[in-house]
Amino acid sequence: MQKIYHIRPAILQVNGPAILAKPLDGFYKSCYHRHKSEGLPTKGNTMNLISWLFTDPATAGGVNGPETFHYLWQWIVFCSVGLIICFYYAVEGRKRFVKNKPVIKYMLDRYLGWFAVICFIGFPLIFCRQYLFQYFFAWRFWRYLWLLSLLAWAIVWVVYLVRKYPQERASYLARQNRQQYIPKKSSNKRKAASAR
Repeated sequence: MQKIYHIRPAILQVNGPAILAKPLDGFYKSCYHRHKSEGLPTKGNTMNLISWLFTDPATAGGVNGPETFHYLWQWIVFCSVGLIICFYYAVEGRKRFVKNKPVIKYMLDRYLGWFAVICFIGFPLIFCRQYLFQYFFAWRFWRYLWLLSLLAWAIVWVVYLVRKYPQERASYLARQNRQQYIPKKSSNKRKAASAR
């Protein structure tokens, strides 16, 4: 048989008439105090945001030890897969997939190169966060800066795909069409001319 619990609102007396308290007041207060104790930014306090970004995990964790980082494996998997994709493209993918497509080859060379740099930088950052948690590079600021650089890279690539790529592709196709109508000099005529 299932037990049913009824929550009755508590009545508080604060220097005057009784005030009816909401049942979740304690929950909200505990969340606020947890945010405050962990150094998370609370509403209306900008200085807390700055201290939250520039606090090392050892200080943020307090007496309980360093603060735990919940996205360690996701971070490592993302950076590893990104580097594997970039490595495969540089070694094999360029020759196999985009050999006769110079516009796409230029685009992938340019943007996958930057993606490889961003993924590579992710490894020292996560190493510092996990093992050198009392030092400069363990601050949250560096991880959020890394995420911002990843977001900026994605936005720049999308803008390129929307604005510049169609123009470059159209100009390449127009150049290819013009090349079809330009007569090519045969090698036999060249040999005959050089023999004279």
